[in-house]
Amino acid sequence: MEIPLGMSSLLWYDEPELIPHLPALDQAGVRHIELRRLSPHVNPASPSSVNQLKRALLDTGIALHSVHLPTEVTLAMFGADDVSRQRGVAAAKSVAETATTLGANVLVAHAGGPIRDGDNREKLIEASVEGLSDLCAFCGQLGLPVAIENTLPTTPRVGDTVPELVQLVQQFKGDHVGYCLDTSHANLSGNVTDAVSLVADRLLTLHVSDNDGHTDQHALPFDGTIDWPAFMQGLKRARYTGVFMMEVRGGPHPEQTIRNAASRMKKLLALID
Repeated sequence: MEIPLGMSSLLWYDEPELIPHLPALDQAGVRHIELRRLSPHVNPASPSSVNQLKRALLDTGIALHSVHLPTEVTLAMFGADDVSRQRGVAAAKSVAETATTLGANVLVAHAGGPIRDGDNREKLIEASVEGLSDLCAFCGQLGLPVAIENTLPTTPRVGDTVPELVQLVQQFKGDHVGYCLDTSHANLSGNVTDAVSLVADRLLTLHVSDNDGHTDQHALPFDGTIDWPAFMQGLKRARYTGVFMMEVRGGPHPEQTIRNAASRMKKLLALID
């Protein structure tokens, strides 16, 4: 079973530049990346900045698998008023255009925003569907699939359980809208292996990391409590052959983290040989 390894640029989230770090992926045999943030790593308003990153990816042989909508855009999309939401969706469409120019295969979007005391959860789900519908229709015209991610459940959010994510995504027709399964988030809200079976029919991409079952630590697989043998068997049953995108923190030595991730990937694949 072939599942290529990818790494999220979360490794260098606080670094002012991304391009100088790309060779570290190539040296570890990692051929896919997700952009976890745009600015300051690329300026979507600057064609020269976008083209510079595109050339650097080509030069290093790294494919841009996915682009993650920035947190501030996500929050605006699911804002408290129509004007804020419209601005958020417009910003998300701009990110989608940049992702397409860079050659991305998937746009990752969170399922929804925070739920505060007194909020009506069902109405917020409806608002999420409304905002995502506009974005997904636009991305459909671009030929850019949208993967909707289960959100972090440490505080209430729309889509913070996989069953609720499924409820939301099932309202979209067509194969250009599907799931991004975040293993760390799923481990905090339920059983990760059960989550795979729930999203198997439209699983477009993954955010893979581990945790202790209490906080979102973005640790490497086998450093937390996730049952990785069961998870990998779930992927095998789902016939998932997309990118195994690890979304882990780089720590003080991101290059070593990448090498460790490549080593863990071999161990994971051995579980389903």
